Parts: sequence; structure tokens; C-alpha cells
Amino acid sequence: MHGPNNGHAAQLGERVVTAQFIDTRGFAAAHDHEMEIRISTGTELAFDKFIECEPKGVRTSPKKIRRKRVRFWRFAKRNVDALRFKDGFAILLNDVCLGQYATVAKLPGMCQPGWDA
Repeated sequence: MHGPNNGHAAQLGERVVTAQFIDTRGFAAAHDHEMEIRISTGTELAFDKFIECEPKGVRTSPKKIRRKRVRFWRFAKRNVDALRFKDGFAILLNDVCLGQYATVAKLPGMCQPGWDA
């Protein structure tokens, strides 16, 4: 897949899918898996199904996280992207299974009751 220069910033209501790019895991347009969608920190995503993570250790099947709504989070000091849940639990984007569809539910700066700033 292409690098981070191919694509655009996420738009409200846009459909995205988890995808692998040259050197990173991220989000692509649901209709074009080659087009990277740049997600800003604080963007809320609503996944179609429970989020699944890649198997680790002796586990052979994906780990299902029984949640669908997350905020995208970028830890700049560590250069790591993550999905953060309302209760503060977070998973690294690199651990999330590929091919999972979501909708951009809220953009940063929109009123988001129940979430901390």
C-alpha cells in the first residue's frame, strides 16, 4: 500500500477500515483500501462490530474487545497510535486486526459529553 501522503483528513460520517500501509497500521477509505485516511487525536470512531486484536503468545484466534466506540489517540513522545475507550483502557493500533470497518462519529472539538478532554 501507499505511504501517508496518499489520502486525506477524516470527515464526519466517513467510512474507514483498518489497513496496513508500508510502515504503519492505520485507516483507509472503506471504498478504496489504498487511500489512507488521516485520523486526528480525539476523533471518535464507531466500529461496526466488536473490535478484535491480533493473537499474541499461544493464542491462535483474535482477541475480541467487547466494545465498539473509541477515540483515536496519538502518543507523540512514543510515536504510537492507539484506540482509547471511555474508561481509559487503550489498545495499540498496531495490535488491532486488519479489515475492521468503522464510521467517523465525532471529530475533535465537537461536543462529546461523557469523555474527558
